[in-house]
Amino acid sequence: MTSKKDLIMPTLVLVVICLVAAAALALTNQVTAPIIAQAQAEAANAARILVLPEADTFTEITDYKTENVYEVYKANNGAGYAITSSAKGYAGELQVMVGISSEGTITGTQVMICGETPGLGDRVQKDPYRSQYDGKDASLEGVDVISGSTVSSKAFEGAVKTAFMVYGEVSGNPSGLEGKVDPRETLFPGIELIPIDLPAAKEAYRAGNEGYLIVTTAIGYYETEMEVVTAIGADGKIIGVGLGANEETEGYGTQIGEYEYTNQYIGKNASNIDEVDVATGATVSSESFEVGVKKALKIVTPEMLAELQEVSE
Repeated sequence: MTSKKDLIMPTLVLVVICLVAAAALALTNQVTAPIIAQAQAEAANAARILVLPEADTFTEITDYKTENVYEVYKANNGAGYAITSSAKGYAGELQVMVGISSEGTITGTQVMICGETPGLGDRVQKDPYRSQYDGKDASLEGVDVISGSTVSSKAFEGAVKTAFMVYGEVSGNPSGLEGKVDPRETLFPGIELIPIDLPAAKEAYRAGNEGYLIVTTAIGYYETEMEVVTAIGADGKIIGVGLGANEETEGYGTQIGEYEYTNQYIGKNASNIDEVDVATGATVSSESFEVGVKKALKIVTPEMLAELQEVSE
């Protein structure tokens, strides 16, 4: 006859074994989780270096609104950005890391997640498909799809375009956005612009307690009006500038709207604005643009800046 002890003991032994196994698993997870996380972080950083070789170290950027973006990292030495974005492929999510230089061109790509069909859609992970993106700007002119893998190719291209969208948003470089983009939309990304009345400006906006966006005009090369858009921070320094409506010569005078030229203005104020160099082959246009920026710096008075400081305190 089976005793109660014979029935209870196996159950107790099984319970003890389960508890010991669970404790062992929990301890193993506690020990290995940081190691796994560190390995993943190192792998991601290695990928960032691959797509943006000129970078040294990175800082993560989280203040953006573009959708389908996994992460954005800015190179601390100003080399550009490493951006991971995604698109829907033929068989699921396709996640792509894109390196974009400070001039707005692709320095490299890496596929981070790919569930596309082996031998067909997964060819987007390899050369020569990926390498054709190197050196391209936001227009992606000349990029071809893979024969027989149109959906996967278009998904990859879509992820790259998304990367350029968020690049334009976080960098303030209008060339990072596809097509002609109004600098009014990029110089204070994610901040509502409230129109204000300043008679000396063509348009004026207050950007929360972050600063002011001022649109002025100047006379360009052909004696026609050009719009100059200037973003001025609460410290009185320039956050960014952009070229609005104009009739300057394409490829020459319009250089003043490109990041290589406008980037010189960042951090400048009325005391050192003359340190900005003219764009090669566009002296008249450059000088006119600078006149428009100087107007904006005069329009934003110390009293206006003080108002921003009061709100932020």
